[in-house]
Amino acid sequence: MKPVSIIIPAHNAAETIRTTLASLVTERAVIREVVLVDDGSTDGTAIAARQCAESLDLPLTVVESDCRDPGGARNVGLDAVDGDWIYFLDADDDHVEGGLRRLFEVASSEPGTDIVIGGYRRIVDGTDFTDKRPRKFTGDPVRNAGDYVAGLHRTVAVGSVLVRAGLIEQTRFPCGLHFDEDTVFCLQLFLRGRIATSPAVTMVYRLRTERAARRFMVDPHRRFDDWRTKLRSLGTKGLPELAIARREGMVALKIARVHYAAGDIETAHAFISLALARPHSLRNRVRVWRYAAKIAARKRGVTESRRV
Repeated sequence: MKPVSIIIPAHNAAETIRTTLASLVTERAVIREVVLVDDGSTDGTAIAARQCAESLDLPLTVVESDCRDPGGARNVGLDAVDGDWIYFLDADDDHVEGGLRRLFEVASSEPGTDIVIGGYRRIVDGTDFTDKRPRKFTGDPVRNAGDYVAGLHRTVAVGSVLVRAGLIEQTRFPCGLHFDEDTVFCLQLFLRGRIATSPAVTMVYRLRTERAARRFMVDPHRRFDDWRTKLRSLGTKGLPELAIARREGMVALKIARVHYAAGDIETAHAFISLALARPHSLRNRVRVWRYAAKIAARKRGVTESRRV
């Protein structure tokens, strides 16, 4: 029996889903099922996916949902699959030929493996960046989770990870978070699982900076608090407090940078103050200080112009 179930959350992805599904054709030898969670689409995503899968002879099942949340849609998919291994891919990403088979080969060759992390190619606003390949993880799950959340490991893309279904069990993506929900999910698995890595590039991850920045623009204080509460809850499961504090500082810096670029100096100042109060690696500490200086200078300029 083929071992891998693939979950693809999709919302209005009719223009991209054909390419995504076509990129999986070479992996049919290990694909048990492809579950597309059509999350409230209005553009015919499900129809396009069914037509494409039929022409490619892919074992596709479409599940309808109305989560309007990528984490929630992935959870719907988790409830619908029955493969021994789970692989996630977004509806605008592409799989790289042979990548999934390579992940499964690593899982099969290293007994006791729960998670296999591969590399991925990052395309930002249409520009190729250097491929991201995982660094070596240790045999200590708590250390792996702590080092990852603290930024000591390269970011893991959802589509570059193969996970044993038995490890996931009832673990689910957090719903209602507007950023870093993938990290929270992965950390829950890292804290319990044995990790192996593969240098092979598994998928192509496309990022639009405007879309990414938009997550931090709406109600940033509430969204940050919601995310921080969820992250801190992992402390009860063994995630080190220092690692959590470092992650808070990293995300606060991201939000400060986005609002600084948008000219919202008050919000930028509030979040850079949060970042300054958190521990950082030397590299990130320099970034925080640099942005703190820029924001302080801009803030002084705004204050002086108001006086005039």
